[in-house]
Amino acid sequence: MSSRTFAQINCSLLGSKKLRQCNHQEKWAYLCAHLSPLSNFRGQFSYPLPLWARDADLTLDEIEECTNRLQELGLIEFAPDEEVVRIIGFHRQRPPKNASIMASLVSDFVGDLLEGGSDVGAMSLRGAAEMVVASVQGAQSWKPDSQEWSKLRDLFKPFMNRLWQEHGDAFVAALKAETQGNGKAVEKEIGSLFPILLETQRSAIPAPCQHNAPTMAAYKDVDVDETRLRRDLDKDGDEEKDGANFRRETLSAESRTETGDLLRMGASGNGSIPLGPREETKRSALANGGR
Repeated sequence: MSSRTFAQINCSLLGSKKLRQCNHQEKWAYLCAHLSPLSNFRGQFSYPLPLWARDADLTLDEIEECTNRLQELGLIEFAPDEEVVRIIGFHRQRPPKNASIMASLVSDFVGDLLEGGSDVGAMSLRGAAEMVVASVQGAQSWKPDSQEWSKLRDLFKPFMNRLWQEHGDAFVAALKAETQGNGKAVEKEIGSLFPILLETQRSAIPAPCQHNAPTMAAYKDVDVDETRLRRDLDKDGDEEKDGANFRRETLSAESRTETGDLLRMGASGNGSIPLGPREETKRSALANGGR
């Protein structure tokens, strides 16, 4: 996509909390990045500091201070070696309106990612993630049966898979950062196009623990001879207990046997313990008086 001859800036930019922390020079330097003829529709372009200083009517030292301050506030990213600037939130402010503009941006980002260096490539990756999320967010106003939906899905699904294959977790992290706070509908739509995003989010959530995990007792060094001696003593004690229990049960059985024999002998009249009163009792005065 060619350079712009005009710029679209939301009026709400004046109410930005980050921008309100800037002084006049920093605000003007930031607006020059939006209005520069070197800028493009990706929000990331080469902007040499001498040209930037000329546009903002600042010295080189002043423009360097401004770029450092704008980076601290999270308004821009700047690669000093390549002198490439990226306006953070460029696509969030003005998302692409249709699938045709999205396709043009995808083509530009692919070329930029292939040509850029390490710092520029990382910036382009974050810019691509921002563009995808902003496009899906803006598409929420489309009708559900709009043909633009199928074009969007056919465009972004291979694009995100390609970025993931080439950049791995760096792209997933950038995409995850952009989806936060954009609502469940946007997250669900992007997850249907790029399921790896939802899988990484689920794996990052720790499983709840309902009960305390069981722990093993601390290791205790035990002497082998002492253990064997205790086992023998326990064995002897068990044998003594068994012998005492056996004698107790034997005596109890013998006692029950003798008592039964005595009862049986008395009942039959053949034993030494007869049933009924004795002869002395029968001849007593009490018995005779009763007669």
